[in-house]
Amino acid sequence: MHKFKIIIIAIFSHFSIFGQFSDDFSSGNIDTWQGQQDDFIINGNDALQLNASEAGQSILYHAVSFPDSLNWSFDVQLRFSPSSNNNLIVLLAVDNVDLLLANGYILKMGESGSDDAIHLVRLDNGIETIIGSGPLGFISSSFNLKINLTKSGSDNWSLFTESVSDGNLTTQLDINFGDDIIMSQQFFGFICNYTSSNADNFIFDNIIINEILADTEAPQLVKLEVLDNNRIQLDFNEPLDETSATELSNYILTPSIEIGSILFDPTSMSSLALILSESLSGCDNSQITIQNIQDISGNISAPITETFSIIESPQVGDLLINELLSDPISNGVDYIEIINVSGKTMSLKNLIIRNDDRDDEDIIEENIILEADDIIAFTPTEFNILLNYSPPIDANIVEHPIPGFNNTDGNASLILLQNTERIIIDSYDYNDDQHDASLSSTDGVSFERISTIESTNTFSNWSSALETTNFGTPGYKNSIAIQTLEKINVSIINEQEIEVRFLTAINLDLALDVSNYDIDGISISDIIADNDNPKKVILFLNNGIESGEVYTLSIDKMETDCGEPIDAHEFELRLIEDAEVGDLLINEILFNPYKDQSDFLEIINVSQKFIRLDNLIILNSQSGNLNPIVLGGFMEPNQILAMTENPDIVVDQYVPPADANIVSQNLPAFNDSDGNISLQVEKMGNISTIDFFDYDENYHFDLLRENEGVSLERISTISETNDPSNWFSSAESNNFATPGYRNSAQLIQSNPADGEIFLEYQTFSPNGDSDKDILFLNYALNKPGYVANVNVYDDSGRFKRQIANNELLSSDGFIRWDGIKADGQLAPIGMYIIQYEFFHPDGDVINGKKVCVLAQFLD
Repeated sequence: MHKFKIIIIAIFSHFSIFGQFSDDFSSGNIDTWQGQQDDFIINGNDALQLNASEAGQSILYHAVSFPDSLNWSFDVQLRFSPSSNNNLIVLLAVDNVDLLLANGYILKMGESGSDDAIHLVRLDNGIETIIGSGPLGFISSSFNLKINLTKSGSDNWSLFTESVSDGNLTTQLDINFGDDIIMSQQFFGFICNYTSSNADNFIFDNIIINEILADTEAPQLVKLEVLDNNRIQLDFNEPLDETSATELSNYILTPSIEIGSILFDPTSMSSLALILSESLSGCDNSQITIQNIQDISGNISAPITETFSIIESPQVGDLLINELLSDPISNGVDYIEIINVSGKTMSLKNLIIRNDDRDDEDIIEENIILEADDIIAFTPTEFNILLNYSPPIDANIVEHPIPGFNNTDGNASLILLQNTERIIIDSYDYNDDQHDASLSSTDGVSFERISTIESTNTFSNWSSALETTNFGTPGYKNSIAIQTLEKINVSIINEQEIEVRFLTAINLDLALDVSNYDIDGISISDIIADNDNPKKVILFLNNGIESGEVYTLSIDKMETDCGEPIDAHEFELRLIEDAEVGDLLINEILFNPYKDQSDFLEIINVSQKFIRLDNLIILNSQSGNLNPIVLGGFMEPNQILAMTENPDIVVDQYVPPADANIVSQNLPAFNDSDGNISLQVEKMGNISTIDFFDYDENYHFDLLRENEGVSLERISTISETNDPSNWFSSAESNNFATPGYRNSAQLIQSNPADGEIFLEYQTFSPNGDSDKDILFLNYALNKPGYVANVNVYDDSGRFKRQIANNELLSSDGFIRWDGIKADGQLAPIGMYIIQYEFFHPDGDVINGKKVCVLAQFLD
């Protein structure tokens, strides 16, 4: 699952090697060796170790056939500081183990004083000649080394050592010395000289003696690393000829950048750094062609072409928080997912993931590389995530410590991504309200980002991962992500200012050019860049955007900072405004649903404004329970919106039309018989009520056998919300509720002139078919304060019901009759007389009669 890049460096000889003799002592015996075998053992680490009983000299050797070109490799550890009495002689190739008579070559390790060095010595009939030595004092104390000695057919001797403790490589010697005796030798071995305290302090292992065939292979590039924007390091698989390696013309960069100088590593002879005269760009993939590079054997490389990217450190907006699991299942673990939207290759080294509420953070210490558009998830236990979410095999999940996410007050915290300068790259202020309200439990459910161009802290830009992905998508595409990656987005700050956001860093000259923007009938006076975010500009308008109007903003001729064209975009602009009293009205409520069904609340925008939703609150003032509306966006003029915790259940029960507007939203609990529902708005920390309804089951149609599962619908948007006569049961023909679309009992009132009193229609049929179920007596009075008495009589003049009894009237409105008589029974089909009397405290009286027909329409 780990997708970040790991670079393996291999450094070895520039010769082809074929085995001659080797022993790693894993057999547990030294039967094939000669000499004082009893003085040596194979220890618990399968290594050869001196184990003498008293001070002295011990020799162990093996017969070997030596060709002309050789490589010796072995491990040696002396657990003491060498001296004239405690030292080691390595028999490289000798014809006699009695050194007083021998011809050949040996290594001497240890001598008096503190300048102990490794000496390469030639023996001629026992006479020693030092032909090369390593650095003085290199082995003046105890050591544990890997020895590598090469003798080529061209008489070049090179000796390297590698420290077992820290891996440091040291060139001990590199000389040319003519040889004419080595092929006649026959023994390799060790002579240990020691005092009694060091009789078990010599250890040997991993002996390999190989014949070397002539090098005919050209050097190969094994690693290319961009150290910074002005330096490129190249590593080859073998030592190079310095002249060809440092020839500037042997390296060609595309796009064309001049190479100022080359630094060659004289120790390894296989590494070099190109120093560039100008900086590389992070915008494009760059290319280098390497040619005419020779190794020390004279082999010339064919042209080598490599493509590479500049790895940059993230700035504001380059990396975005894309997913978060903050409330795992029992025994589960958190995770955080990050997406690279910069269009460039980013290094995550030293990226800080911080929970600001808990003052807890972790730093990514590894040099993890994230390519453009790639996603990565961090979690403390990768196996746990694989077990619980079953991500695809290419999901990019990295096991790494992360801060705890929940704070002490619950599932909510401010999460930050910061770079090494503590600049905030992205932040996510999450809380549980962003989860899908229909979920019975959010344990183990991740928050997923919907759009990368929308601000991270746009509340509606987050929701729950889908059940189809086991409620989480760690390390791969979010289950609710939009399908296209938008490059530009806009939002209105106020009537005079528009914010334009770009997904990637932008060519600022083009972004500040007024001619690249067009708004219907509105000119732009100025454009300024956002100093805190290089991916954002602000447009200042000469003429303000008007309430309720829709404008088109066209943006064209934009490019990223790398010169990549951005497609032209068009956006509809609306001034999104806060709700005021009378803008949004409670329009329908289901407070007594069927068993295992869901309540719903419906609101309607009766203003000519576009009303924002994310600062609204739904309150049950009886219980004090409230729920902020977590929906993003806005309501258009005359738009209806139904909110419920389980939209699917409501749709299945009431079968609304396809264009019904029903959304998921947590609601306060509604009492089944009566209660309160209030709609509030929060502005600048102040909360005010913009509409409320004290509902009661008694407002239902009297002839309903059962009101369970039946909603109360608002009749008129002109009349008061809390007027009981403005509410009626939803019609049976609409399955007793109309969530998200026009109410069955809705009255589209005429506009009478002052003093006019009339019936909305003369014939009505209270049969629950949502067509003229209620009779409305409309009125428009020239002043407030009238009191009404309204009675119903049949065509014989017999009293049937009083529908208004000293009812205080507003200046305009209606009085309704649902066809029910005073005895609670439905009046029979026939003609009826509505007699009304309106009187005012100042003595004015308005009275009259209206004739209506109660009918029953046949199917």
